[in-house]
Amino acid sequence: MGIIKPGVLGETTGKVSNLIFYNVNGQLRVRKCPAKVRNPRSPKQTAQRTRVKGIADLYALLDDQIYYNWKALAEGTTANGYNLFMSHNIRNLNAEGKIADPAKLCLAQGGLYTPQWVNTEMTAEGKMVITWDTTEGEERTSYCDRLLIAVHTIRDTLELEEIMVVDETMVERSTGHYEWQVPEELAPAQAYGFFKGQYTNDVSGSFYLGELTKQGE
Repeated sequence: MGIIKPGVLGETTGKVSNLIFYNVNGQLRVRKCPAKVRNPRSPKQTAQRTRVKGIADLYALLDDQIYYNWKALAEGTTANGYNLFMSHNIRNLNAEGKIADPAKLCLAQGGLYTPQWVNTEMTAEGKMVITWDTTEGEERTSYCDRLLIAVHTIRDTLELEEIMVVDETMVERSTGHYEWQVPEELAPAQAYGFFKGQYTNDVSGSFYLGELTKQGE
């Protein structure tokens, strides 16, 4: 930056060639235009861009119910649902923009208590037996919260995949267990659960239930 004495260039302001002239408290100042920055292509920057695209692809798979849960979570903040979904999940994407650990994917987040432990077991009849701790947790949590089950279907192409709620059960948190008859057409998929308030739209954080495979695999 340089300072030009009054009267040398008058009241000149603006850009001339690669110089920018501007006034600060009556002083005419000049500085060079910033050099053009090339599109960064370092491995780290490229991987981060790929992760951001991966988040956008996942967000586009959300069904209406999960999408509006994230949108509601952002109300009253400077963020939006997409920003919040990204903040909870981008660290779980690898350099190729794929989910690194399905068990760590966060499909829901809210003010209701998330179980500290969840166990699942598949039966020979194709049922998933789900058990969880029944701790009431925070004041906003009720023993009457209802269990919801969601899946991320895994397909050959992204366009055929979905992230959706597949069972809005009537089972309450206080029950501590649920036997879910897994629809065969869902597999292969990753399954998740979360609780929703019986009389509100608030939800708990999601929790991983396991991988769904086709029979015989």
